[in-house]
Amino acid sequence: MMPATQFDREYLMRFIMKPRLFAIALGVIAFTSAAQADVGQFPYKEKPFKLLIKNGLGQHGFSSINSLYRIHLNPFVLQKIEMDLAAAGLNETPSDSAIQRSVQYVAEKILEQHNIQIESITSWVSPAIYARMDQSAAEKIILMNEVSGIHEEEFNKNSAVFSQASGDIYDGNEIVSWAKLATNTNDTITTSNKYYLIDQSAYDQPNEINFETHNASSPSDRNYHVIHVAGLIGGMRNNSLVRGINPGQPIKLFGMAGTLPLEKLDEALRNADLNDDFAVGSLSINIPPDVTNTHAWNKSVGWALRAASNRLFMALSSGNFYGGVPATPDSPNACNHAYNYQGSSRTNDGIMVVGGLDRNGARWAGGDWELEPAYGNENYTFQIKGSTIGPCIEAWAPAHQITSTSSRGGTRVSSGTSYAAPIVAAIASRYGNSQTRPIERETYIRNSLQSTGYTEWGIPLKKIVYTSPAAHYIPKRLPIISATSPTNPTNVHTVYDGRFYDINNYWNAGAPWGEITVDLGSIKTVTSVRLTMRSHLTPDNGALRPVNFAVWGGSSANAVNTNLAYYNEPDHSDLGPVYIEFPSTSTRYVKIEGASHDSWLAFAEIEVYGY
Repeated sequence: MMPATQFDREYLMRFIMKPRLFAIALGVIAFTSAAQADVGQFPYKEKPFKLLIKNGLGQHGFSSINSLYRIHLNPFVLQKIEMDLAAAGLNETPSDSAIQRSVQYVAEKILEQHNIQIESITSWVSPAIYARMDQSAAEKIILMNEVSGIHEEEFNKNSAVFSQASGDIYDGNEIVSWAKLATNTNDTITTSNKYYLIDQSAYDQPNEINFETHNASSPSDRNYHVIHVAGLIGGMRNNSLVRGINPGQPIKLFGMAGTLPLEKLDEALRNADLNDDFAVGSLSINIPPDVTNTHAWNKSVGWALRAASNRLFMALSSGNFYGGVPATPDSPNACNHAYNYQGSSRTNDGIMVVGGLDRNGARWAGGDWELEPAYGNENYTFQIKGSTIGPCIEAWAPAHQITSTSSRGGTRVSSGTSYAAPIVAAIASRYGNSQTRPIERETYIRNSLQSTGYTEWGIPLKKIVYTSPAAHYIPKRLPIISATSPTNPTNVHTVYDGRFYDINNYWNAGAPWGEITVDLGSIKTVTSVRLTMRSHLTPDNGALRPVNFAVWGGSSANAVNTNLAYYNEPDHSDLGPVYIEFPSTSTRYVKIEGASHDSWLAFAEIEVYGY
């Protein structure tokens, strides 16, 4: 551990007392009271310092070229800032603020002391500041106690690409896509559960799509993708155009100006957390060949997806990079283009990568010509490659010639795994309500998969088919009535309050090891636990950061000594859930012991599942 340090008390005083130019720019309130800060011991920064410099420069070289850097903030230091601000009599972060106050404090401190250009801030999915600066400024900022690491962004905004594309029947004047028929959703069922869509920005179609929140834009050929996806999810049942999987489902759209989803994931999670909403979401963006896959579990977007899975069951497209266009090389493995955990899929992580099928249930092989009027060319077309394959894909859904709404009005036909992912998410949203956890919906989807009779790389292709929720016996989250810890009794109540992302709202052992026990109130049948961790570690590290756990049960608070599981989490992340399954056991108390190799042990939330 590093020696005890203190925050810059003088700066904290000025932060609270002076006019707030940066706060005004961000639309948040000014603070008007003073606070004292006294930081105890905090974990070291990662070694070596994660100051990732590119352009062939060494760590101690200097460059006048400004690059975009991701500045990761230490959640343990941020929690102490929150405590000191609260001790000064300040209220919590206002509900209309997009930035938690401790993150705002550090952002303004960096802005004032280093005079750098801050481009954006995330404080929910992961506390980080994005800023443009030269290497010399980065080497100064890495020394700040509030900073865990600094990483130069690995690809520019034009590197990621949408998984884009270029049997229906009629019911009156309304088209029912073959995708609804193939997934057993051509019924009268819909849902009021929210759908969180991370995609392009869009203009409103009030008679066809129920956009509950979105950032509107003008009608454009360039937002065909989001309108097609939204119509597939929730096109109205109104005897017009096309009927979605869940007609009229409320869609919360978080539209990107470019193709970097981090900021919009952060915005979506803030919205879900403040509304105490557990829902589904989809992201149909993939990383092209020969570019670092930032959607991998240990990269920036992958970390954000892991954090998102606390509240949202996330369905992700597998990518269109395999077959159908002989003139371009194939890149068949979805693990190179979509989310993966150490090169494969992972059960009960709240995240599913979805591959694309044709009408016969085989892999959609590509080769379709897509019409995309754009750039002043009314007849602009391109040929699209087929669905990727591999061990990262957990479910398959229709992707070939999907009819949906058009950004120009009317309907259009398009192909791509972009459409397979939202089909799975929409069906998942039919299960449960606004308090149904992501892994409950994931289990429902797994139980609803059916064999197509086809295989790729020796792996059976299993397609999603809607099944009645009443036919499933799925473990539910069990209420926790109290918690205790001999390691640190402070903030134990926060592990069962349903708040995942609040900087000040988690239990911290104050050491790399510790234990905490939760009380279910009465004896229940318990099957698993899900632990949302806090950590000062950052993505892009290149090394695994394991945590060892032991889970115990008991019917008496004085005898929680029946071992339920020993488990090693290979690589944990800040706000990344850890799922531990064990044989069904009758118990009232569940004790969790943990030992981290690289960070303090801390939990934002503990969930216990069973019956």
